Amino acid sequence: MRISDFIYQSNTAGTPEDLFSDLEQAAQDTGFNWIAYTHLSCYEPVPHLKQVLPSPAVFLHYPPKWIKRYFRRNYQEIDPVVLYTPRIRNPYLWKDIADFFPLNEQQVGFMEIAKEAGLRTGITIPLHGPWGSVAAVSYACKESHPDATGQMSKLYLLAAQFHTCFMDLTRKSITKTSDLFLTGREKDCLKWVAQGKSSWEISTILGIQKDTVNFYMKNAFRKLNVSTRAMAVLKAVRLGLVNL
Repeated sequence: MRISDFIYQSNTAGTPEDLFSDLEQAAQDTGFNWIAYTHLSCYEPVPHLKQVLPSPAVFLHYPPKWIKRYFRRNYQEIDPVVLYTPRIRNPYLWKDIADFFPLNEQQVGFMEIAKEAGLRTGITIPLHGPWGSVAAVSYACKESHPDATGQMSKLYLLAAQFHTCFMDLTRKSITKTSDLFLTGREKDCLKWVAQGKSSWEISTILGIQKDTVNFYMKNAFRKLNVSTRAMAVLKAVRLGLVNL
């Protein structure tokens, strides 16, 4: 599934469950058949869900036997992905987490047990929001993935779009489109960000200072209630504020 197709489907999803189903389909096209969506900064129940899972899980599509074992043995208390993702900014392979934080013997054993349960290759996408909120989308597959690193950019965009739409559906946290206003310059900056341009490149294109570009971007972040450039672009497009 192309990113543009997923953006369209997720923008029109009627329920969180439909939205997660769209994410599952998109992830499977990249070779990852297991997915988890978790809220790591607060364990409050999420409203409007048909099924409530033990914290910190919000949605899980993992092997059923593994899910039962995981929560029965309280693995969330030692799981390095749960414990350390809030302190990691960028997408990472599970096999590399020991490069960021030293794992104790129990955690090393847990990672091996997860592999035996069918989660052999894993990638986690940290999603840092305003006021210290952290969510994550994790992707896994049964076998060694031949191009896991090469898929990270696409998996990040899928996760960011999913998270933005999920929060809109469940929290009703955004202002109505008619009430949310971006200035012309803020829209210009977001359009060029979508093309992969840096603040310096945008300043050259628009004939303004780099600090001015950053000022416009910070204003857009605040209005859209996001904390990254990718999420700002995705949300602005979703709301019809920016046309690419």
